[in-house]
Amino acid sequence: MFLVNELAATREMNVQLTNDMSHLKTTVSRLQQDHHAISSNIANSAQKTHAKIERLTEQQRTHYETLLQQEKQINEFLHKEIQNMKDEQIKEWRSQNDFNKRLEEVIQKPKGKWERLFFIFRK
Repeated sequence: MFLVNELAATREMNVQLTNDMSHLKTTVSRLQQDHHAISSNIANSAQKTHAKIERLTEQQRTHYETLLQQEKQINEFLHKEIQNMKDEQIKEWRSQNDFNKRLEEVIQKPKGKWERLFFIFRK
């Protein structure tokens, strides 16, 4: 009788262990599926993030090149304007110099007698 009871208890434990093993296998299988899903999501997310970074980097590079081109154009424009101002200044200086020379020539010309008389009174 004792052996029958022990055998029955052993069978019951075997059934319980079999059920527990089955439950553990199911749980491990679910965990593996969850792990796979999480890994896939992380990989997809990393790929999307990488693509966004690449796109933003390209936009930044394009923007930089545009700004650089604009800066070059502004630089060229300012250089031309400065050159035009220098040329205009040189023309003005030459014109003033010519005027001064003509004025000096007129002042140094011999004066008529009336002009000499007025010149005396001016001093």
